[in-house]
Amino acid sequence: MNMKYFLYAFLGMTTIFSFGQQNYRSENYGNRSILLNGNVTGSVEDLGLTIYNPARLALVDNPVFSVNAKVYELTDLRFEAAGAIDETLSNSNFDGIPSLLAGTFEIGDWKDHYFAYSFVTKSRLGTNLDFGSGVRIEDIIESLPGEETYLARLGISTDYKDEWFGVTWATEVRPNFSVGISTFLSISTNRPNAGIRFGFLLDNDTVASQIRDVSYDSTFYGLVWKVGLAYRSSNNWEYGINLTPPYLQLFGDSQIEYEEILSGVGPEDDRLISVNLDNLESQFKRPLGVSFGMGIPWKKNKFHLSAEWHGGIDAYDVTKVPTLIGETGEEINISIEEELRPVVNAGLGAELYLNKSFNLYLGFSTDFSPYKQRISIFDLVSDTEDESENAINLTGDFFNYSFGIDYKAKWASIVVGANYTRSSDSFEDPFTPGDEPVTGNTVSKIILTQWNFLIGIDIGFVKDLENKFKGEEEEEEKDENSLPKL
Repeated sequence: MNMKYFLYAFLGMTTIFSFGQQNYRSENYGNRSILLNGNVTGSVEDLGLTIYNPARLALVDNPVFSVNAKVYELTDLRFEAAGAIDETLSNSNFDGIPSLLAGTFEIGDWKDHYFAYSFVTKSRLGTNLDFGSGVRIEDIIESLPGEETYLARLGISTDYKDEWFGVTWATEVRPNFSVGISTFLSISTNRPNAGIRFGFLLDNDTVASQIRDVSYDSTFYGLVWKVGLAYRSSNNWEYGINLTPPYLQLFGDSQIEYEEILSGVGPEDDRLISVNLDNLESQFKRPLGVSFGMGIPWKKNKFHLSAEWHGGIDAYDVTKVPTLIGETGEEINISIEEELRPVVNAGLGAELYLNKSFNLYLGFSTDFSPYKQRISIFDLVSDTEDESENAINLTGDFFNYSFGIDYKAKWASIVVGANYTRSSDSFEDPFTPGDEPVTGNTVSKIILTQWNFLIGIDIGFVKDLENKFKGEEEEEEKDENSLPKL
């Protein structure tokens, strides 16, 4: 693998995981729902229902105030380059993050109507990778004959976040059958940037340098809806359907900064480019989605099944960028596009009874990438111009596993567990220095692993407290009546 291809592959493949992250099950919400890996469309019992199925709000016996007290996240991103480079780059990050804060409330005399609020971190991803080549000899500058001695330094960072703020309403239209709607305001921000530094020693013993920096900053405001149906049968089997209409964008704005300096090569090749574009026309799309789920009781255990479909989106410009003209007359064309394919995901969760105080939770789900095409600003830092060289398409498919324990105290339920996610893909190295064959391993890999450690509390809200106090009063009256009368 030559350096030029390595730089393109590293930058381009990293964006598969970070630029406008749209995998549909990258996050889960609600303490028990996290431990069941989100397979709760038909059977959710915590306030993760505001996402999974708002209709369940009218069927849950005791609505609760729910807070994922703390979710600690450990993320590791590795890029294993094969061929002539044979390097492994990795970045690990451990941090505490918010996941869900939700609660219920009432409105006047609407006794048959149920309401909830929720604040959700729907998606987030941050990476920071750095690579130094050391001294190498290779044909990097195409306009000059022969090979060059050079040093290279590559850095890339991403910061993507999508936060939802919403209100949920639900009601029973007949016994054990309910409908519900959640309306969310989505605020998503995306701030990736990348840079390359080259230092060259040319044949005439002169030194040349090249610097490329590109950064992107976008903010989108939009509305997201969840429309749910829920049903509980006479044998306590539970069913649910959750419809997600297409995203409605309210506002979108982007900014791009691009700088490039090439000096010392010669008058025909030296260049200086500095461009800063604000208020670019931008759009962000999410397709129609439908999910179905079941909750199946068996003895004192319960199994949770789910399947979901998300439609595709034709290729569109995320940000429309005019042709850029450098200080020395060069034209730079930037294209930020994406195209999504339809995907189907499925999963299974198990809630296993251990004793009256403890339940064991297990879960598995798929999260296949919807990306059919993604062209990113990071391609700018690569010299790759032949479109055939850009024909690398990593899927970024994720597989999620979860486990944990639920301890039921008199006043609350304490949930402790973990969620593990892994995604990996590989591609064959089609380029070698001088188009000469390379022996040995020629398959490069990019691997993302993530651990989420959960400590959560569900506190009985209103009804639980009233029932608790009522029960204590009844016990006191019973004790008083049992005393002998004087």
